[in-house]
Amino acid sequence: MSDKHDRIQNKDEHTEALKHSTHQNLLAKVMCVIAAFCLWIYVMQVESPEYEEVFSHITVELVGTEELIESKGLTIYSGYGQVIDVTLSGKKSVISKLTEKDIVATADTSMIEEGGNRYTCRVTVDVPAGCKLVSMSQESISVYLDKVARKTVEITESRDNTKLPEGCYTGLIQFPVDMITVTGPAKELDKISKAVVAIDLTGVTETTTMTQPVKLVDKYGAVLETPYVDYYPREVTLSVPVIKSEQVPVEVDFLYDFLSEDNTEISITPAFIEVTGDPALINKGSLIAPIEINEKLDFDDMTCKGVVYLEAAEGVTLSASYVDLEINIDSSIKTRQITVPGENIKDTGGKTGVQYSWSNTPVTVTIMGPIDAISKISPEDITIKLDMSPYNESNTGVIKVRAEIDIDSAYADQVIEVGTYDIAVTFNQ
Repeated sequence: MSDKHDRIQNKDEHTEALKHSTHQNLLAKVMCVIAAFCLWIYVMQVESPEYEEVFSHITVELVGTEELIESKGLTIYSGYGQVIDVTLSGKKSVISKLTEKDIVATADTSMIEEGGNRYTCRVTVDVPAGCKLVSMSQESISVYLDKVARKTVEITESRDNTKLPEGCYTGLIQFPVDMITVTGPAKELDKISKAVVAIDLTGVTETTTMTQPVKLVDKYGAVLETPYVDYYPREVTLSVPVIKSEQVPVEVDFLYDFLSEDNTEISITPAFIEVTGDPALINKGSLIAPIEINEKLDFDDMTCKGVVYLEAAEGVTLSASYVDLEINIDSSIKTRQITVPGENIKDTGGKTGVQYSWSNTPVTVTIMGPIDAISKISPEDITIKLDMSPYNESNTGVIKVRAEIDIDSAYADQVIEVGTYDIAVTFNQ
């Protein structure tokens, strides 16, 4: 009984082991199929040498053009910029990394012998490593040639924007060159009228240096964008002088502030002067130095009259270099002559050891001011002072020394002496 039980148990265990082994084999087979499928996908999608891709708009570069110009005097006037589509094959891992820039297509023009006609040039594609050329959308391109010609054209300016701050305008713009030489196909050169530099004054407020391109234009002013001609310079650096004009009044400055517009009648012709210069200078002001008038010396019979030359600030110019000036003192201002006694001639002291003397002859002094003030001044109020400090023992003979008039009166600030006064001083050895 026990032996039978053992046989039954062993049979069940064997059956169970067999089932487990069969399940493992099936799982292994399924995994192998999946792995094979993945490998097939990888080979077909990544490593398959049969993968193809089309690269569009590959520009065909023209080579041999320099040799064409130098040896045969011919140049191309049509043919640049042509594009083709290129189909390449190879591993996808290689092809997928390529761009249009990696593919070079060229057409050799050096074999062309004559100009003026249409020529067909074979296209060659430089295929990247690991790839094969399958096809091209076209195997040749057409180019047109003409004889090389030269033409000299004038270089001028055009203004894209001329708006400047109020009162400002541009001066003469000097170009580095007046003419440029253009080289290229004769048919293209026939279209060129001149070379133009566009001057854009946007944001310009003062003299400015700018670098602008030189463009070729036809007789209608249209810009000729052509790769077939060569010229120099392609750009120019130039200075655009910006000038500002301003009407500036001519002013008078009285040296001693004794006279003013309140007690004089001032006539200046012209009264306003046009001042021009760089805006930075004009905006600073102080463009014309005031006309300086010396109340003691510049009047004759209460009138100052004559032609006065103007002094301009550095860097600016004036529309007129001089004016006619006439100043008449108001009738409320009068003059009075006062004879000062000789004993009122005093010196301020000289150097030790210097001997000198002067005559005590009375001196007549003219003073000017309101009648009420000058009438109150007495001769005793006036002292004639001599500054003898500049003189030394080397001075001999008679020397006229310029005197200073000192008025010691309550009305002194209302009057001023007129003219100059020299006292003859004798130096003794």
